[in-house]
Amino acid sequence: IFAIAMTLLVLDLHVEPGLDKDAFTDAVRQALPDLGAYALSFTILAGFWRDHRLIVRLVPRFEGVALRFALMWLGAIALVPFPTALLSEYAARPLAVAVYAGMVAVTNLLELAMFLAGRRQTEHATEAS
Repeated sequence: IFAIAMTLLVLDLHVEPGLDKDAFTDAVRQALPDLGAYALSFTILAGFWRDHRLIVRLVPRFEGVALRFALMWLGAIALVPFPTALLSEYAARPLAVAVYAGMVAVTNLLELAMFLAGRRQTEHATEAS
């Protein structure tokens, strides 16, 4: 999921072919917000991927509530390219920034809920043994 979401971010990055020097320079300048949104989202997704690797070590098996949170979290990860596209296209509009920030916040909360539910599940399994 992480690699796919990161790859989808790249699809919004482009400069038209066949431009003269001045038009090319302008096109690159116009692509800077897209590159910035890409870099921000790539960094955030990389952090979530790193966290996922750590959580899987601490919670070897997800069941029940923990599994539901894990699936919602992965769904949120897969959705990151959409608010990234909004942010790159409409960075000056507060709603685009709010949608992006809200998506990151929801994804963080789902990650926390997944971890806590998984940790509780693991502790109960250990106590039952």
